Amino acid sequence: MAKRILRGDAPTSWSSAAIFFATACAGGIGPAVAATDLSAGVTVGVERDSNPMGISQDQARSLETNGAISGQEDTARRLTANFAASNGTKNPLSLQLKTQYTRVNYANIDTLNHTEYDIGGSLDWKPGQMFDVSMDASQMRAPVDLNDIGGNQTVQQTTRQADAVLRLRPTPTWQLSVTPGWSDYKLPLPGGNGFELRETSNGAQIDYLGVGNLTPGIAVKEARGQYYDVANATRYRQQTAGITLNYKVTRFSSFNLLAGYARHSTHLVEPSNDPLALSLEGKRSGFVGSLSYQRQLSVKTSLNLNAYRGFQQYDVGVNTTISTGITGGITWKATAKLSTTLDGGLVWQTIDGLQIVRTLDERKDLERSISIGLRYLAMRHLSLHTYASRHLHNSTVRTGVFNQTIAGLELSATFD
Repeated sequence: MAKRILRGDAPTSWSSAAIFFATACAGGIGPAVAATDLSAGVTVGVERDSNPMGISQDQARSLETNGAISGQEDTARRLTANFAASNGTKNPLSLQLKTQYTRVNYANIDTLNHTEYDIGGSLDWKPGQMFDVSMDASQMRAPVDLNDIGGNQTVQQTTRQADAVLRLRPTPTWQLSVTPGWSDYKLPLPGGNGFELRETSNGAQIDYLGVGNLTPGIAVKEARGQYYDVANATRYRQQTAGITLNYKVTRFSSFNLLAGYARHSTHLVEPSNDPLALSLEGKRSGFVGSLSYQRQLSVKTSLNLNAYRGFQQYDVGVNTTISTGITGGITWKATAKLSTTLDGGLVWQTIDGLQIVRTLDERKDLERSISIGLRYLAMRHLSLHTYASRHLHNSTVRTGVFNQTIAGLELSATFD
């Protein structure tokens, strides 16, 4: 798939995660942090997955024949510990730190056992009405689907990223936003353990705030990226310009719109006479945008719908991807203790010049998904969550054709 999974390093056992959690809780004791808002939590769960490796039937039969796996289905146990600290939201300068570690152990396919982590922080400075600044930074790690990469070993992508937003309001009706960003993706691949993508971006947006519930704006953005330690490495440049529109129809309903035009160009880092390598170069342009709608149907029920189209970079290659998706969900809070959610989506992807599985001019994928979840708040600090989801993957590449059914149960305890 062309999704980016942002993750990083962590303890390597259940006991390590538990020790971290205990240490995090202990760190919240003492007068030195009396003015700091602290929260922590731990979640234990079990999950049944019909295809945890995300592989096709052909791949599964090959792995079973080679004795790498005894079946596609497996059960996973999860232990997650998290901790967050903040100096409060009423201060002109607020800082928030968070960390989360998850250990996943499978019952049968030991090569899928792994540890994920997510460490990050944010800084907000709001000295007055004229301007404010927000900054975020994080490092994360998590496994990626094996259907594109092959093999039976967990492959984890580590992501570091940092973003900032500077908002200036020279008058009560105008706002200018500047949004620099940086990201680094590392993913060990067969034949390229140092595979990496580095990207920098800069954006600007001007909004008019003087039309009541309607906020129109104009946005521009440029992103530059380069791949490392991969055959026929490329670099790219993407420029986007468009209009934005935020409209609060009523107290219970709102729209958010982005519509624009993007130009994406790809070039080889090193000159080459290889026709296959040269085919990676080129320019593409087209419509990009997103539309979201939120509606509070009743006191207990809320609805959200989203549609988008945009250029992305294919995670396990140097290819351009066009993604188009429609997603939505509905939440019903039956009581103060019981709530349920229903979500679904369709995502279409077109990937150019794919070389990972075999040489193709174009690969097309379609993913359909639906999920349902039920949460019960047994008491203020203890909750029970059960969920189930179904994913259907179709593709012009045989290894991209697979299905997946997931069901799980989690018990969570929070401390604040």
